Amino acid sequence: MFSTRTMLTTIRSSRCVGPVLLACALAPAAALGQSSTASTGASEASGASAAASGSSGAASTASQNGTAAHPDDRAISLSPDNAFITDVADAFDSHTTWGPRFTLSFVRTQRTATLVRERAPLSSGMMPGSPDLSRSGTTETDDVARFLQSVYTLNLGAELPVWHNLSLHFIAPIVLSDQRSFEATGRGVDALTDGFTVDGVPGRLFNLPFRSPDRSGIDQLKVGLNFNILSQARDPHMPTWLLRFEWRVPVGPVMSACEAASGGTNRCPRLDAPRPTDPPDSTSLMSTMDAPAERATDPARTPGISRGVHGLFLQTVVSRRIGFFEPFLGLEALAEIPGAQLPQFLYGGDKPFGQLSTLPPIKGALTVGAEIIPWENRESWQRFAIDVRLRGEYHSQGREFTPLYDALGSSNSVPLTSPTWAIRNQMARDPMNALWFTGTTSVQSHAKLGAYVGLNFQASRHFRFVLSGSLLYTSSHAMTATDACNPNESSSNPADRGGCQGTSVPDPQHRVVIDSAGSRFRMTNDFTWDIFAQLTFTPRVPW
Repeated sequence: MFSTRTMLTTIRSSRCVGPVLLACALAPAAALGQSSTASTGASEASGASAAASGSSGAASTASQNGTAAHPDDRAISLSPDNAFITDVADAFDSHTTWGPRFTLSFVRTQRTATLVRERAPLSSGMMPGSPDLSRSGTTETDDVARFLQSVYTLNLGAELPVWHNLSLHFIAPIVLSDQRSFEATGRGVDALTDGFTVDGVPGRLFNLPFRSPDRSGIDQLKVGLNFNILSQARDPHMPTWLLRFEWRVPVGPVMSACEAASGGTNRCPRLDAPRPTDPPDSTSLMSTMDAPAERATDPARTPGISRGVHGLFLQTVVSRRIGFFEPFLGLEALAEIPGAQLPQFLYGGDKPFGQLSTLPPIKGALTVGAEIIPWENRESWQRFAIDVRLRGEYHSQGREFTPLYDALGSSNSVPLTSPTWAIRNQMARDPMNALWFTGTTSVQSHAKLGAYVGLNFQASRHFRFVLSGSLLYTSSHAMTATDACNPNESSSNPADRGGCQGTSVPDPQHRVVIDSAGSRFRMTNDFTWDIFAQLTFTPRVPW
């Protein structure tokens, strides 16, 4: 006999909400009545069952056929129950059709930060109180510029279901515009001296304001595999467990360091443009030299859009729906490897002797959140959900295209743009072994903390709309932090040590003018805002 306890159990297990709550709860009673009715009254019992269940989907069809719907078939035939973050396109189930998904999304990203530069430490013989010096034992900085970046991206995507809880996805992020600039603040250009003087005027690393070229195109294509190892939609007793793998393929032209010049043109200097030479055996940056000529430009060099790296992305997320609430926990990692022989990344057989950092930073992230479902109508495949997330990221030390890439890479500063050599090639100074500064620098490890709020609208079985916003804070870190010595590479030959302690050897990518203590650049007050809108279309193809 159908009891109150049975009704409550049905409500909890069926995850019925909204206007269909009572109908779902009474469905077992109608089914029980149907099973106890004689065969001569089977049609009347099935009609009552259909009315009690609101004539919904598979249950109504099963009643009209005089057979009871299997619970798993009924769950699969309804709208997807998994949270948006764990939702995977499904295929080849009974009572369903093959439904690929096509997405169109737009993202506007705004980043603001303050660029600061460390002061040189106070030493004996220097006059205290100078704005260029830090007190002994402390690291003080000067505000240099305000960084602003605006990126507009159009994402074209497709997700093709392969089997139960298994799908392939393809995403093409088209950058419509990527604009970056530095505006003077604080000490401004007075903090950008490079240690050289030209006719008594201190040389500068770059001028303010500085604007990068407006870039557009495709950096990487994303090809991935999505698999729900467990699915609560199939088995209500289990959580949903997603595993996602993605390969990010570089397709666009690799970025070159350029400056947006007046008249709408871009100045992209040659890396190996002739430079004034240092006095022989001189290690002092306080030299006086003739006025350095502006580096010659290379017509073949364009601003580009791609970082030229392959990305290997792995993500796992576990979620569990409890009534109107579906919490989830996710972990992800991203490792990147240069896809070709690039001067920005020298690794493997191309790595010069002594270089420590050769690859981009490795990134890891933890996401904690929940999807709140205040309303849904499963009969019409309609649903409204609120997606709330907190996110933490860790970025390891590595070589990177930083916000200073264009400003430093297009610089005319002599100590920055003169070639360097590995310690074993320094005496010969063979041009074939020269290392020219490209603009990429070694960044310190740092963290990012953010929050995300999204509104998900399932309008029908075929259309879904997402509108979201996020805020991300990046911790203060040095963007020019190449160590002077590499402790991971050693030499028993004292001539290879170049003043480094122990058996470590000098790093040829170290530039004293930007990488030494008292000259490094740091990014502080770093915030990124995102506004995201997505439309998903899911046609149903019978099979």
